[in-house]
Amino acid sequence: MRVIFALILSSFVYVSSFAQIINSSFIVPDTVCVNQTFTIQNTSTGSINSTYWNFCTSSVVLTQSVNLGTSASSFPVFMSINNDAGSYYAFVSHNFPGGMSRFDFGTSLNNIPTSINLGNFGGQMPGNSEGIVIEQEGTNWYGVVVGGPIGTIARMDFGTTLANTPTVVSMGNIGTLSYPHRLKVIHAGGNKYGFTVNRNSNTITRFDFGNSLSNIPTGTNLGNIGNMSGPNDFDIVYVNGNWHMFVTNDGNNTL
Repeated sequence: MRVIFALILSSFVYVSSFAQIINSSFIVPDTVCVNQTFTIQNTSTGSINSTYWNFCTSSVVLTQSVNLGTSASSFPVFMSINNDAGSYYAFVSHNFPGGMSRFDFGTSLNNIPTSINLGNFGGQMPGNSEGIVIEQEGTNWYGVVVGGPIGTIARMDFGTTLANTPTVVSMGNIGTLSYPHRLKVIHAGGNKYGFTVNRNSNTITRFDFGNSLSNIPTGTNLGNIGNMSGPNDFDIVYVNGNWHMFVTNDGNNTL
């Protein structure tokens, strides 16, 4: 088997004289076989005392994938994967007609899962369901789903195990939702906050759940921040005491 990969090499060069002109250059094959030994050719010029190599993390990617085929889900859009007492479950939201499916992988994600379409729970799930988040709090599992052109948010209560069929309650349009898309939940200061982007109004909505997803959140529409146009996906990171959100816009191809 031959593997084609992009090999990223970085070198630290110690220069013995500031007056020298150093040209650091190396030749590395771009295609090798698994477990094959290969040689790096040093074509550098100038006096280099030492060179230290760093094969950057993920610079060699060997990926194997298996298409698991069709399943109980229809128009799948977003997924939450969770481990419950050693068993893996994946919950997939359906954009049409709205609802959710559960995939049971057993004790390993390498297993072929069994799947079941749990439906839309009597219309309590958002029509055109989108972003989904499921978390454990203490011994209970809770989930949140957003979606729909009108815009709604729903809460799921699984009880003590994800093997249960959850009870679902629609909490309506909180935070001036307008086709909310992606959903993420962060933990900050003992509270839980959810964020979603509204595709139809190019805005961001923040949900404040207090200390539990079992609470009915308050919602605040933060408006169009950063000239968003068709906001699609986003991520939130905490760096040096500050939270940062990055949003991709497929309406104007911007970040």
